[in-house]
Amino acid sequence: MPPPFSKFTAPRRRGFSLVEVVLAIGVMAFAFVGIFALLPAGMTNFRQAMDLSVGAQIAQRVIGDAQQTDFNVLIDEKNLPATANYTFRAPKVGAPVLRYFDEQGNEIVPKNPASLSTEEKGKIIYHVNVRVMPQTALPKTNTGGDAPHVATLTVQIANNPGNRDIPISSSSPSDDGKADRNLFLSTPGVTILTYLAHVGRNQ
Repeated sequence: MPPPFSKFTAPRRRGFSLVEVVLAIGVMAFAFVGIFALLPAGMTNFRQAMDLSVGAQIAQRVIGDAQQTDFNVLIDEKNLPATANYTFRAPKVGAPVLRYFDEQGNEIVPKNPASLSTEEKGKIIYHVNVRVMPQTALPKTNTGGDAPHVATLTVQIANNPGNRDIPISSSSPSDDGKADRNLFLSTPGVTILTYLAHVGRNQ
């Protein structure tokens, strides 16, 4: 006959067995493997969303600058080639200048655009190429044609934190003003976003 229970006797408690612990760890490890597998895709999507957001902010600023610029200055009317649809990089036909922005979309103005300093290269994330078509092609109708008072603005924003050299298409002026003239070419490791806008003569 077992001894009577005493309030001074601690009740016996049963712990987890080694098999149960191993199974619990296995289940948790299996779940975490699935979660960790999703992290790279999530980070990629987050980075793409940030690029789109900052890119749109930069494009809005560049297009706003163009809209506030005198139309004749925007299309560089003094140096405008004879071919109506000839396209070129802003702000000048003979002196194209890229614009640079940091990861937050703040513009970085280099002291010497021809040669970026090491400090400037460390801050620059986005390279911006702006192309202006001095006339805009309208749908061909009985009275339609090119609009000489509406310019087409193409803004290319390259996510280029490594400051790679991005080639630019350079067809000759006699190539009928190809639509890809003076635009960034596809470059490995560089994501390029393109925005279009029309700017009209206001007077």
